[in-house]
Amino acid sequence: MLETSSDMPSSGGAMMEAHAGAQVAVLSPRPGEVVSGGSRPGEVVSGGSVPFRVAISNFHVDCGSAGTPDLTGVGHYHVTVDGSLVNMYREPSGAVSVLDVKPDSHTLAFIPASNEHADDMPAVKMVPITYQPAHAASVAPLHFAGKRSKSSRPKPGETVHGVLTLHIAVRNFQLSCAMYGKPDVAGYGHRHLNVDPTTAGMMRMGTMMRMNCARTLSLSLAHIKPGPHTFFAILEDNQHAPTPHAQASIRVNVG
Repeated sequence: MLETSSDMPSSGGAMMEAHAGAQVAVLSPRPGEVVSGGSRPGEVVSGGSVPFRVAISNFHVDCGSAGTPDLTGVGHYHVTVDGSLVNMYREPSGAVSVLDVKPDSHTLAFIPASNEHADDMPAVKMVPITYQPAHAASVAPLHFAGKRSKSSRPKPGETVHGVLTLHIAVRNFQLSCAMYGKPDVAGYGHRHLNVDPTTAGMMRMGTMMRMNCARTLSLSLAHIKPGPHTFFAILEDNQHAPTPHAQASIRVNVG
């Protein structure tokens, strides 16, 4: 089981900056493009999305090393909407959900980032778009009675090899990847997985390995040194700020 704690370390904070010399070309959407998001009447689960495709050169894109110490010229890329982080990506194509996005002009940004999530701002590419859906989708706040909690396997102290698979249960909280980076809505959010606190005992953005909204999370340990490590699962709001008293940790041996 993950060990729960009432002390909530910070996993957010201001983004650091890096200068990796990466070059980004946005193949789609085009600047000024009018997009519908592909939403349909009554669709409130995903709300449709805006697909994108990028080409990144002079940079090795590898999400598997996210949250581990920086390596020169290695990392992933961040996508933001109007300056708000959506997620980190490895593949050249993806999609940004438009659930709870207002019909209006918006700006997508594509930013190479180091393993510790430092943004390479000189390489950022911004693409203005106009979101003009036939049917905009939104969500209503959720209110739960009771405490948010998590549990997980494997067992504390277990030795794991190659891949760490966490089975995490969340109560009284609606996990939603579609709400990444959107304005906060009560009861909605997602989960960050961090590895090892800093010497000050604080969780920082640089140690975040993955964000997700599934019950099971499989994580490659290829970039984690053998030995004991502590992994933290933290419930976050849509803006990637930790939810008070909603975290858990497990300490395992990486073989």
